[in-house]
Amino acid sequence: MLDDFFLEENVSYEVLITTCSGSGPNTKPFGIRIRNVDEVILKLYNNNTLKNITSSDEFLIQFTQDPLVYTKALFDKLTGEDYLPDNILRTATTTIKAQKQDMNPTTIKNQYGQSQLTIIKAKITRIQQHNTQIPVISRSTNKIIELLVKISRINMMTKEETEQLKKEIKKESKFIIKEGNQKHIDSLTLINSQMKKYL
Repeated sequence: MLDDFFLEENVSYEVLITTCSGSGPNTKPFGIRIRNVDEVILKLYNNNTLKNITSSDEFLIQFTQDPLVYTKALFDKLTGEDYLPDNILRTATTTIKAQKQDMNPTTIKNQYGQSQLTIIKAKITRIQQHNTQIPVISRSTNKIIELLVKISRINMMTKEETEQLKKEIKKESKFIIKEGNQKHIDSLTLINSQMKKYL
């Protein structure tokens, strides 16, 4: 099913996962892996996305190159204006609808201590292309995505690790401002305002 979309198996892709609850769509950035052409592997800690997938079985995988959408999604700042009907993001280039097939909770130990992680296997049921966009790699977007991945783990960090992250954001900001566009700068503004809650 994915043959025409050039997604390689066993490669991690940073995407936006949209699930639904009584309060509307919930979209968060996560990493996924493609396996066996029509199967998706998603690893989740205990969060609202996991709760929603547990109760509804279906979720939407959304691809976009818009750094501000990733940033707004992480900090719960997406609004109805960011979506089209059927919970599709306005900037999504492609969406994949997936149906949960299997969930396997496991306990892992990493640098942040012991946590519960659930491995979800899902079958791809539909692929839709929405906006045509040249598949370019933006260095500024990549740097923002890497910062967001680290910020998503901030609740597990020590005070020293949080301070180190603050320094990294400051260092990377210089490059992002120099090489990026207004969406990159708006992403940084939102990151810095949200980081004040943790410092």
